[in-house]
Amino acid sequence: MLTIPRFTPLLAAISALAFAGAAFADARLNATLYGDAFAARVISVEPLDDSTENLQFEREFVAQLERQGFQVTDSAPSILYFWMEDYLGGPAGGPSRKILQFGGTKGTAGQDDARVQLNLYSSQGGGLLNNDPGTAGEERQNPNQVRVGARIRARSSGERLWEAEALGDIEGIDRDGLIRRLIPPIVRSVGTSVKNQNIDVK
Repeated sequence: MLTIPRFTPLLAAISALAFAGAAFADARLNATLYGDAFAARVISVEPLDDSTENLQFEREFVAQLERQGFQVTDSAPSILYFWMEDYLGGPAGGPSRKILQFGGTKGTAGQDDARVQLNLYSSQGGGLLNNDPGTAGEERQNPNQVRVGARIRARSSGERLWEAEALGDIEGIDRDGLIRRLIPPIVRSVGTSVKNQNIDVK
């Protein structure tokens, strides 16, 4: 006769914690290496736009790359581009609000990463998908997720060599603090492929 094992309270608690940790990761990382191994140890870093915010995070990328043994120069044969995307949450039970951010990389031999910013919903009733004037001013738009993306291209040909993105929930942490916690695992994954790796950002 088959006997069903009984869980002690301690084992039950451990199982519950393990399940919760697996199901509700703080953030996750994906990375893709294209072609042969990326062996270069000299690299340049450029944001997709030169905003004050991105220049601040550029210093963070440079520091993390140098910590991983890379030499960062302005004229390296490979360039790491990076960007941030905000995702906006709507009211409970309502539609989510997403900001799609696009920008253009500079000097990639015609291989531009075209990116544009669109607000699909607007609390002022002027968004692309919010045409009801009666909803104006009723909802607040607060980012609830941040995605940090990075892509390495060959300077001469514009060939894409590697790319990664980390998506994290803004919960119990400020947006800038979350971005700073997502950059190190992105940099550690340079030159490798990673699939849905959990990141602890707390």
